[in-house]
Formats: sequence, C-alpha cells, structure tokens
Amino acid sequence: MKRLAAAGAVSLALYLVALAQPSWGREFTRFASLHGAVFVAYTAALAVVARRREEPGSDGFRVLLLVWAGAVLFRICALAAEPTLSDDVYRYIWDGRVFASGVNPYRFAPEAVELAHLRDARWPLINNPGLPTIYPPLLQLVFAGIAAVSPTAVAFKGAMAGFDLGTGWVLLRALRERGLPGVWVLAYLWNPLVVMEFAGQGHADAVGLFFLAAALYSWTRDRPFAAGLALTLSALVKFLPLVALPLVFRRLTWRWLAFPLVLAAFYLPFAGGGVDPLGSLGVYAAVWRANDFVFAWIHGGGAATEATLAEAKRVALWFPAAAWGLAAGLRRPWPSVYSWTVGIALLVSPIVHPWYVTWLLPALVFLPHPAWWLWSGTVILAYQPLPGFLETGTWTESAVVKGLEYWPVVLAVALQLVLERRVGIARRNTGRLLGVF
Repeated sequence: MKRLAAAGAVSLALYLVALAQPSWGREFTRFASLHGAVFVAYTAALAVVARRREEPGSDGFRVLLLVWAGAVLFRICALAAEPTLSDDVYRYIWDGRVFASGVNPYRFAPEAVELAHLRDARWPLINNPGLPTIYPPLLQLVFAGIAAVSPTAVAFKGAMAGFDLGTGWVLLRALRERGLPGVWVLAYLWNPLVVMEFAGQGHADAVGLFFLAAALYSWTRDRPFAAGLALTLSALVKFLPLVALPLVFRRLTWRWLAFPLVLAAFYLPFAGGGVDPLGSLGVYAAVWRANDFVFAWIHGGGAATEATLAEAKRVALWFPAAAWGLAAGLRRPWPSVYSWTVGIALLVSPIVHPWYVTWLLPALVFLPHPAWWLWSGTVILAYQPLPGFLETGTWTESAVVKGLEYWPVVLAVALQLVLERRVGIARRNTGRLLGVF
C-alpha cells in the first residue's frame, strides 16, 4: 500500500510539472523526459499490484480506492493542459458542429464554401481542411452530441476522459468476473500513454476502447453475441477489432448476421446523394506515412510513389494475416488473437501515431504481453519531429529516434516467441485468461 501510494504521489508530481510546461509539442524534449519518468513510476506501481493475487478485506478496498484516486487526479492534470501534441480535437469539434447543423460531414471538406458560415476563431486549427472527414459514423454522432453541449476542446477532452474512465470501470468488472484482483486495472488506468492521449489530447479512440473493454467483459461472462456486438461498435471507431469478430461466429449460428447489419445501419444513412461515407479514408490509406519502421524496410529505398507504397502494403499485410492464422489455428481465445494480430499489424503499418498503441492496452490487463506494454512507453518518441514541424511546417523523422522506439519492441516480440516455444504455452489450457500469450 505504501509503495503504491509513493508511486502514485511521484506520478502526480510529475504530471503537475508537465502541466506547467506551456507547450508539450514545442517543449518535446522536456516533456518526453517527464513522460519517461512517469512511465517508470507507473512500472513500479505495476510491479506492486502484479504480485497481488487476492484482495483481503478492507486492504483490498483501500488499494483499489487509491488506484481510482490516482486515475482521476492524473486525468484532471491532463485535462488542464492545452492539446499541443495533436490538433485532432479541433477537427472533432468541426465535424460535430457540421453534423449538428444538419449537414452530412462526409459531403464537404472544411474549406468548402458551403460551410463558410461555420468558420470561427478555431478555423486555423483544423487539420487537413481540404479533405472531408475520415472519422466513422459512430464518432460523428458522439462529436455532434458533445458539440451541441459545448463545442470546446475542454468539453471534448473531458468526454474522452469520461469514456476512458468508463473503460477502466468495465475492465474492473471483467477482472472480478474472472476472479482476478480488481487492482490489476491499474495496468490500464495508470498507463501514462492512456492519460496523455485521451484526457490530454482528447483522441476519440477512447470511445472505441470503451466498447473493446465491453467485449472483453462479455467474453468473461461467456456471452459471445454481446461480445460480437461490442466488437462491432468498437470497429465503428477504428476497424482494428474486426480481426476478432470471426472468432465469435462459430457459436452464434445465424445470429452473426446482426453484426454487418449494425455496420450498415450506421454507414448507409450517410451514403445518400453519392456521398462516400468512408470520407478521406482512401487518401489516408494510399499515401500517408508516419512513424513507420518495419514498413520502411519492406518498402525499401527509392522514391515513394502510390505504386511502390501499394506493393509494400500488400507485402506488409501478410504479417498480421500470418499472426492471425497462427493464433487462431492454435485455438487461442479471441483477445489473444486480437492482441497478436493488431500488435503485428501496427508494427508493420505505414502509419503509427502514438494513440494507435492504446488499442493494445485493454487486453493487457488480462493477457500480459511485455512487448506491447513496452511500446506504450517508447511510442512517445514518435512525437520527436513535432517541434520542427511547428516551427517550419516540415515533418522530419530521425532514424535513430525511431530505432530507440521500435528496437526494444521488436526484440521483446522475438523473446516472447522464443519463451512461448520453450515453455510450451501454446499447449496449455488456452481457455484460461492468463498464460495465453
């Protein structure tokens, strides 16, 4: 209890110091150092709760109360900071205002004259104003709801922090359903990447992670239809959870048809009049690159054209496909298949923003995977080009910094595979939550 409280106090002090920085983006070196220190304190707290196999009496309640107090206080600090690492929240506000005004957000780009009447002082902060929205319909509903109440960055960040804490609450229930110590939820709630990206930057992935956690909870209760429905809703934020959806089909007979119907029910209302409800997703998938490491090897040298990028992406797809096939072939439960597939997919992806890694974290409350946990600490280095970009408008990545981010993760994945083979984890009871990695 005392060691956990000390780790929490150190973390809170570091968050307060970070809050005093005028711009996390422009002062990235200082911020990255603070983030690294918070991650060390978080790791120390994780080591304390990892040894707790049971929660006897009031002591377990006090420890859990401490975990939640820390989670709330850390997020309050992050909420008070300006979202200077990412401008996505301002695009969310714009999309919400557009939809709330009765306009299909997939029809016009922000710079379209048809939307000129919606421009205000935040207009210069909107990213990619020449492209229509990329965000799926479920998020458009969330954005419109928040914008109708308060179209401000604080309101959007607060809403995402609310979804984030909701994810922690659902994970806590899932742990208890499985007979595991509730304090293990600290692995998610105290992770500094989660705190920074949701309460700090307001990224909407928090909505998808809430439904992913709901899918995990439904799985612990042996409710495959509810798990599949939650995975479908999560995929309406990012398509990543779709990799797990086929694994619940075998127990549903004809009921699996409900899932594509749910997807259609969200997308089709936005598709009238020749509007593409996928928005600018095609442009994003075709040409954008950011923080790619393994993909850069796959692509090789030479100029990056749409043709060479498309060929490299076809090759890269084989890696997550192989991970899915191997994990599913070993009849591992879907959270294990999901974590391996999504983790490998992100490793070989041409675009890996730091908040993408948060999609690996809810499952790690139950299925410890050192590589993905480690990546949640090193991925902060992906922001290294940000100060130069804010000064000059040029995004210049460092191969050395990317190596520092990725090499520990790649080596941890390799070590994990070697250990699995040696101890025969794949031959153990894969129906258990622990040990399936």
